[in-house]
Amino acid sequence: MAEAINEAMRLQVDIPDDLKTRLKLQSVRDGVTMSEVVEKALHEYLDKVEKTATNKGK
Repeated sequence: MAEAINEAMRLQVDIPDDLKTRLKLQSVRDGVTMSEVVEKALHEYLDKVEKTATNKGK
């Protein structure tokens, strides 16, 4: 299997103001950047979706 390349890449998305406010508050509570919260959320979401897709294929 190919090695994962962990280089950062900028991704710009439009989100509703209330979601951005929630994101900012969570990042402050966790003591991390908003980018770190988003990255963690994306990892968790994609892991869940990929696991579900894998289980459906069995």
